[in-house]
Amino acid sequence: MAMHLCVLCNDRLESIAQWQKSISAEGFPLRLSAAGPERNLVAYLRDEETSIEYGVHDFSEIEGTYNHVNFGGNWTYAIAFTWSSDFAEEIAAWMAATAYARATEGVIFDQQEAKIFTPGQSLKIAHEIERRRPAMAAMLRRYVAPLAVKSPDAKAALESFMRRRSTKSN
Repeated sequence: MAMHLCVLCNDRLESIAQWQKSISAEGFPLRLSAAGPERNLVAYLRDEETSIEYGVHDFSEIEGTYNHVNFGGNWTYAIAFTWSSDFAEEIAAWMAATAYARATEGVIFDQQEAKIFTPGQSLKIAHEIERRRPAMAAMLRRYVAPLAVKSPDAKAALESFMRRRSTKSN
C-alpha cells in the first residue's frame, strides 16, 4: 500500500541545491543527489541509500478529491510524496516535505489522516518517526516470526519482505 503526503504551497524551489539547503537548515540527516529527477530522487538518510518519489501537481487536483478538508488557503501547487515499503523512505519523505514546506511557506497535508500540519508540527512528526524506527522494525519481526515457521516458502517470502521493509526499495 502506498502512503502519500503533500506539500501545499504557492511557490516552488528552483533547484535540488536549494531544497538541500532547506533540509540542512532543519538539521535533518538527509542528503539529496545532485541530479535533477523527473519523479524519483536518490537520497541518503545518514549513510543509508533510499529514495524520494515525488511529483508536482496543481492544488485543484487535491482540493477536488478532499473537498471536506479545510486547506487553510487556495494553494497553487501540491508536491506529492509517495512511499511504500520501507522505513527509510517514510522518514526521508517527511523530512524532505517538511523542509520544502518551510522553504516555500507552505503546509503539509497527510492524505491518510486528511490533516494539515505546519512545518513545525511536521518537524516533530519526522523526528518521532525516526526515533521509533527501531521499535517498529522489532515489532514487525516479532509479528512475522511465527508465520515463518509454517513453511520454508513462507519463511523465504517473509525474510524477503523484512529486507524490503527495512532497507531501500528496489
